[in-house]
Amino acid sequence: MSKFKGRKVKNSERLAIIIILICIPVVPFCSTAAAGGEPNAVGLVRAVRESENWLHRIDSLKLRIEGKWTRSPEMIAAKYAELKKMSPNREPDPNSCWDLKPSYPDKLEYAIDFKTKRLRYVEEITGRQEYRGVTCHVLECTSYLDAPVTFRWYVGLEDHLLYGRKEWRNPEFVFEFWTLDYRQIAPGCRIPMTQGYNIPTYNPVTKKHYIDSVRDVKIVEARVNDKLSDELFEMKFEKGRTVVDNRSGNTVAYKYVATPPSLLGKPLPDFENIRIDFNPEQAKGMMLLICFWDMNQRPSRNCIIQLGKKAHELKEQNVLVIAIYASKIEQNKLDNWIEENDIDLSVGFITNQEKNVRFNWGVKSLPWLILTNGEHITRAEGFGLDELDAKIRETQNAIR
Repeated sequence: MSKFKGRKVKNSERLAIIIILICIPVVPFCSTAAAGGEPNAVGLVRAVRESENWLHRIDSLKLRIEGKWTRSPEMIAAKYAELKKMSPNREPDPNSCWDLKPSYPDKLEYAIDFKTKRLRYVEEITGRQEYRGVTCHVLECTSYLDAPVTFRWYVGLEDHLLYGRKEWRNPEFVFEFWTLDYRQIAPGCRIPMTQGYNIPTYNPVTKKHYIDSVRDVKIVEARVNDKLSDELFEMKFEKGRTVVDNRSGNTVAYKYVATPPSLLGKPLPDFENIRIDFNPEQAKGMMLLICFWDMNQRPSRNCIIQLGKKAHELKEQNVLVIAIYASKIEQNKLDNWIEENDIDLSVGFITNQEKNVRFNWGVKSLPWLILTNGEHITRAEGFGLDELDAKIRETQNAIR
């Protein structure tokens, strides 16, 4: 089995070198010629750039590359000394550290999708190896982003499934993960029923590496495409309980606040603790568009101003707009702002228990729009102004 890895350059740099080598031979050299027939620097730069512009005109690019690395004796000696210094009692092995080999071949494959901005890069290793009873191809790659890290994958010779992965910075400190006993649990769906991994560690006292622990896992049930109830994904906590949340990768602790319930398909709540000159009984048969907002928030201000401009048009569509200020506010302050911005809407505000009122109305953010049918049953909520016309049409069509 032969292994290979690249020099200490980024994958993107390696690709750039390859692409430039492909591009340069097609440079229209005559375009760089000055009046006297000699090329000038500006013309040469422009010609090279023009020769690479085709990369911006294609959708995808795939390259397969065969190469050979040759190490200088000086480099091999320096690497040998470095390894010897790290492990004085261990003889460096060229089969474990390929920087000690005078030369070795490599194969690369790049696949680039410029539209979706995806890159696939594979550095191959030729040869086969038995891994936990399975004959496998071996892939290996060394990354030099910080300290060198080597990754090795074991891929089944016949089925091309992943059976194992190893990762190490030091050959004596290897993290290993294995996936075995693949079973088909649905057409085209295969899963490793037996899995496991080890956790390596280092003892600074004895200065030795050892395996801290090994975890073996066996999947005893796997089901595909079952209908999963919403309750499986809901977590219920008591209000005010401290929740430790690490879903984002960073641990955050906060007091739990319940998510407001949806009003879709439900009648509107009553207007308790909301001061507004409006009686739902007087708007029977009319669709209602209710907007919870806050004048201290730019999106809310813009929403109310835009609704004020559309109020007459909406009324002609049998839609009555109601604006509810989402917290306590002095009546005079609200009236002045409404007058200054020429808002011709029914406007009210929450007088007490703001959090409970917003919760009962299902308000999750501001501004928050709610649209009902003529019977004042909620048909849409939490949408943007740009969706308003479509939501009104959908509600009207449902009525017909």
